[in-house]
Amino acid sequence: MAWSGLALANAVDVKTASRYAHRARELAMEAGSRERMWADALCGFFDEAAPAHDRQMFFTEALDRLVTAFPGDVEARAVLARQMMENREAGGMGALMAPAAALLDELLREHPHHPAHRYRLLLWLRDHPERAVESAEMIRREMTAVPQGLSDAGKLFSALGRLEEAVSCFEASAAAAAAQVNEEKLMPQEVSGWVENARMLTRHLGRVGRWQEAAELARSLIELAVPAERKPAITQGDSHAMAASAKNESVTVTGQRELLELLRGHHRWAELEEAASAGYLDSDELEIQARLCHARGLAALAKGDHAAFESLREELRALSQRAPLGSSIPVRSAYRQMMASLLAELEQAVPTAPPAEIKPARKVRAAFESLSLAPALSLPDGDGNMVSLSALRGGPVVVVFYLGAGCPHCIEQLRSFAPLAESYREAGITILAVSTDSVAGLKDTLAYTDAGKAVPFRLLSDAPMHFFREFGAYDVHREKPLHGIFLMDGAGRVRWRVTGAEPFMDTEALLQEARRVLRLKGV
Repeated sequence: MAWSGLALANAVDVKTASRYAHRARELAMEAGSRERMWADALCGFFDEAAPAHDRQMFFTEALDRLVTAFPGDVEARAVLARQMMENREAGGMGALMAPAAALLDELLREHPHHPAHRYRLLLWLRDHPERAVESAEMIRREMTAVPQGLSDAGKLFSALGRLEEAVSCFEASAAAAAAQVNEEKLMPQEVSGWVENARMLTRHLGRVGRWQEAAELARSLIELAVPAERKPAITQGDSHAMAASAKNESVTVTGQRELLELLRGHHRWAELEEAASAGYLDSDELEIQARLCHARGLAALAKGDHAAFESLREELRALSQRAPLGSSIPVRSAYRQMMASLLAELEQAVPTAPPAEIKPARKVRAAFESLSLAPALSLPDGDGNMVSLSALRGGPVVVVFYLGAGCPHCIEQLRSFAPLAESYREAGITILAVSTDSVAGLKDTLAYTDAGKAVPFRLLSDAPMHFFREFGAYDVHREKPLHGIFLMDGAGRVRWRVTGAEPFMDTEALLQEARRVLRLKGV
């Protein structure tokens, strides 16, 4: 059953889940019929050759047979209810709400503390949120370590107009994410649903009058470096995992949009110009340019500066004639609708008084309240001289973890920094490369990269892989080092990181994003 559980836990990665399911089937041959039914159901569900719809239907029917044969299998009943909900989202068979609701109600009566409360919350969130209040309250009270569940509970309270309770849930979700960030050595945006929760928390803090805290959180989003994020490939239709993915857009854009809407809505015109002058609203995105122009137009009107208002209105009209580069038809359509709305609001705008302040500012519990400090790295270079991050405090540092001279992809990655080495130096960024090789072995890296001419930065030895582990560039399950790049600011805080089986190659995107973040006055 442990292998079956691993298969379900990796449902977004069909290939990995299929491998676990087949291992479960092998072991189930010597187990009971319940274990065999579970394994068979999962093998069919994770059959890569079958269409997603067929796999979903097979899984639903297999779970139904399992529950019929073993009505005491609580997890089978919970997973069946969840799969019926998945079918409803996909518009397939078994998409009726009543059977899923009845199954969950019965299960939760028998097991009132079962995490299937989240399934019931998701079932009713969109159409009848009042029917899942009990589940939302249970999640807020007992599932304090589940960021996504707490965020969903916040959405339900929000749908019911219970804004203070919604804020409480979104804050609790951020706190749970912070614990996960620290424990697993992650960046906040690597926690599933974190960006969406940050957006909801920012928006709801503004709605309950805590605009100062909301603005702080929006700025924190903008301060996160996000160069060319690599996202896992998820096969269409394989959404059985509970984590709801955030929209495929930059964390920076999310933060800028929320900051602009917040300051505009609360008529904080001085803070708007302060954020703009500090670089927080610099953007190549047409949407952000348009929203900034729109907000400045309203600010000019509020100040009675009609000449500036007319100029900004014309600028907004010009922006409305453009379209996002390389965008799809739906994206262009959405952009046109947004621009029409902004223009209409500006055309009809009249000076209004700012909304009253409701709540005094207080500290908010959030995953991005403070970024983690980098481990106290101290390693020898090729000459045996010790190099430490503490000696480099005061300036930003990029640390590259690579798998030694024997890894051709690593050598290619190191070479990709060479044409940009001077640009990194001009930006004040020091580059260090940490290898799994011994001190003597570092010479092999130089030999493979043309005697150091292609690697104009210091190479450090971490043969015991102590700092690979400390930084999280290590697969503890396979006991193997991983490729990794970490960007630290002058205070030693990790602003961005990426680790994986393949090296991050877009060194120019990293440089551009590092420049953007490091020139923000709040960083």
